[in-house]
Formats: sequence, C-alpha cells, structure tokens
Amino acid sequence: MARACARAGGLDLLVVDYLQLVEVEQSRTITQEQAGASVSRGLKNLSVQLDCHVIVLSQLNDDSRKRESRAIRIDASVVIKVERPDAESRSRRGPAGSTS
Repeated sequence: MARACARAGGLDLLVVDYLQLVEVEQSRTITQEQAGASVSRGLKNLSVQLDCHVIVLSQLNDDSRKRESRAIRIDASVVIKVERPDAESRSRRGPAGSTS
C-alpha cells in the first residue's frame, strides 16, 4: 500500500501504529522476536526506497521483548521513549497520569 501511494503522488510520512501487530509470514521456526526484527528491518528499507519518513509505535519495555527491542533500536534513526512513572501500579483501564 505504501508503494502504491508513493507511485500515485508521493509519500512523505508512513506511520505504523504498533509494530507487533504487523503480520508477517510465519513459519514454525520463526520467533516473535525474529518477526518483529524482520518487520523493523523491512520498514527501514522501505523508508530508504521510498525516500519517506517512517514513524513506528512499539512497546519496548516488556522483559520478554528485550531482543526484539534491541533490533528495533538498531534499525531506528531516533528512539523516543515515553514512560509512565506509575505504570506498574496502574490498571490498564485506570485513570491516566502524567507522562515524562
């Protein structure tokens, strides 16, 4: 879809809301970490090919995703980390606090 938009009139910015939800062809030997790293690499290459900026939202703080997070950080030109100081005690649907 991004390539079609680029051909139709140009694409300046591509935003991917949540990297881990991008579907990849799964084989029995690929892990979720490898799939995330593959998507990250693919988006980096797409950015270069289409000469556009890519913003990707991803959860990086989960301990089970440390290797995937490392691959994303390697591919990224800039990483902006948003944290919620009370994240561990906060309910998923609870009141929002300030972010730092």
